[in-house]
Amino acid sequence: MFYFNLIMHSLVIFIIFCFTCYSFVNMLLYFNGPFNVFSHIRSFAASISDNFSELFQCPACASTWVSFFISALNLICVPTIAFTPFNMILGGTGFWWLIILLDGLCGSGTTWLLFKLEDYLVSNTQTEEETNE
Repeated sequence: MFYFNLIMHSLVIFIIFCFTCYSFVNMLLYFNGPFNVFSHIRSFAASISDNFSELFQCPACASTWVSFFISALNLICVPTIAFTPFNMILGGTGFWWLIILLDGLCGSGTTWLLFKLEDYLVSNTQTEEETNE
């Protein structure tokens, strides 16, 4: 029973991490936010450089950096509570750089999968609505 609870706890942490990355990237890329905060961030990035503004146009790019940020935030601000997948696995080993890298890759991959799933569901919904008319 102990191992089942441990696996379920880890799975819940993984799902929360993935959806946190996905929702934050979705807000950064597509929403204006309160007081147009996110649109101001996007326009500020565009004023800095074209390469920097591409960060706010690509879900895979933005999710990598968002995942790096969440992982670093976990390691710096709350090191005793692991709320990222690879901090649960490698926490306490001293491989902080590996934890941040693997969390970034994990967050980027799962966010990309969620965006592709969203695109697939939207395209199939539109196709079904067009055929019903």
